[in-house]
Amino acid sequence: MYVYEEMREILNERIPEVLNMPEYFKDKLTFDMGDEDIPTYCYYELLEHLFIGLITDEIKDNDLLKRVLDFMEDMANSKDSGVRDLMQIQILEGLFGLDRDVFIRMQKMLHPGTRKCLEVTKTAFFEPNGYVKNSYTYFQRR
Repeated sequence: MYVYEEMREILNERIPEVLNMPEYFKDKLTFDMGDEDIPTYCYYELLEHLFIGLITDEIKDNDLLKRVLDFMEDMANSKDSGVRDLMQIQILEGLFGLDRDVFIRMQKMLHPGTRKCLEVTKTAFFEPNGYVKNSYTYFQRR
């Protein structure tokens, strides 16, 4: 089972494509990490970007999409709340900014545990425009 402290290494093993993303190298320069790696949360922002590319068809790789969906499901089913929080905050929250049609298609792709985490995440967001319910915008629109 996954534990938060090992998530960077687990992602590198399961989805090594993240390490080849231009954003990864940009983050390494931004954080000036030298030989050390970027913070764990940055890895999962990269995974979010990769996932969005896959579901919007910017990246056409069905095998990679399946591995990302399976990995997210494993995170959703983790007993470690830090792992589930990492997925909800660094991956799922960003999906609320998607076009409505893409958001609906994405929901249908998710495995049951990930879909359940998305439902929990929805409690803080309007679907799918990305406004946080407790934001100034929310109160203006009410």
